[in-house]
Amino acid sequence: MDTKKRIAYLLVVGIVLIFVRNRLGSYMPQFASLGIAIILTIVSIGLLIVEKRLDLPFFYGYARHWDGGYLINSAFLLGLATFFYAVTMTYGVIALVLETAIYLLLCEVIKTHVTDSAKQ
Repeated sequence: MDTKKRIAYLLVVGIVLIFVRNRLGSYMPQFASLGIAIILTIVSIGLLIVEKRLDLPFFYGYARHWDGGYLINSAFLLGLATFFYAVTMTYGVIALVLETAIYLLLCEVIKTHVTDSAKQ
């Protein structure tokens, strides 16, 4: 169930931000936008590994006055990367589909690896 929630969250954030990017346009150079997207993707994958290995809940950040900052997890960061990949609407949709597929694959691989490690 946790993987389904993560994928749904990634899709919602990604779709919303693709439309935001398309509506606002971009004055950022394409290479800078793609560079930021790649960095966010790498950070998101690293965070996903940590989340799965430590078996963290869906929203695991705790603080007294974060004003919604606790909604950030690896799925959110990957959805945010979609904003920067979405130089055009087509690029954004392609990026979101690829990100979702890779994220799902990584969730399953890490879950299997963690489960196998726990059995030993």
